[in-house]
Amino acid sequence: MTKLRYSSVYYTSPDGLKLHYREYLPDGEPLATYLCMPGLTRNANDFGTIAEYLQDQGCRVICAEQRGRGNSEWDNNPENYDPAIYCRDMFHLIRNMLKSPPDLYAIGTSLGGFMSVMMNASDPTIFKGIIINDMGLELNQKGLDRIKSYVGKDKVINSWGEAIAGVKNANSSVYPNYSDKEWDQFTRLLYVEKAGKPVANYDPAISTNLNEKPETAAPDLWPLMETLKSVPVVLIRGELSDILSSQVAERMQQEHGNLALITVSNVGHCPTFDTCEEKSAILALSKR
Repeated sequence: MTKLRYSSVYYTSPDGLKLHYREYLPDGEPLATYLCMPGLTRNANDFGTIAEYLQDQGCRVICAEQRGRGNSEWDNNPENYDPAIYCRDMFHLIRNMLKSPPDLYAIGTSLGGFMSVMMNASDPTIFKGIIINDMGLELNQKGLDRIKSYVGKDKVINSWGEAIAGVKNANSSVYPNYSDKEWDQFTRLLYVEKAGKPVANYDPAISTNLNEKPETAAPDLWPLMETLKSVPVVLIRGELSDILSSQVAERMQQEHGNLALITVSNVGHCPTFDTCEEKSAILALSKR
């Protein structure tokens, strides 16, 4: 059996929930620490590839799981499934569990990217750099509506074959070049087996605020550019993304002044950190 390269760590949120993160430690003193924050329905599995790469390069990597996802406890109050609460949890993790490491970089996918930007606006000293994966300061409403259409609406699935077929059907336009093996691997990042059946690895109630709050319409985030300029940024965009347009990505690059833009070809929302260009740019950020 393959030995895990990370430790599972649990901590208590400010309001008493048991939350989880994975910690990847290098052999020696870490050159930098990366905090990985996943997308809306996602979990620490998404960062396995990039975490192991950075670990091999001498970095410490923390892969957080927000409340209601992965191994983190579900919240009895669905109103708490809110980005402001998630950011509060992450500040608590950084300050109390990680002891505010001086060389801390954020890697945020989609919702995690939004959180990175919001946390930087709240405390511009918290991160030395930010990697934003397929999220911008202006979001495509069509893509947001697509996400809202499926979150929390998972039907009962009776087999892994059925789960894989469903994931492939829903995401074939996002990863048009995936092989059958890759669809199998991807599906197992999203589901866990319970009572012999695959189940989505998140609390369906995370969709509550999406469906009830009008502010889930695409927000105007451009005012956050001023504080975002305080740190270097790597912006990763899927060429086929229906969330982040090329026009918005290019405008962000122009206005920021210290933003490296990487476009991953033939991939939608979101890229998966498995190209050499993505890995190199993420590592290079800590060496600027």
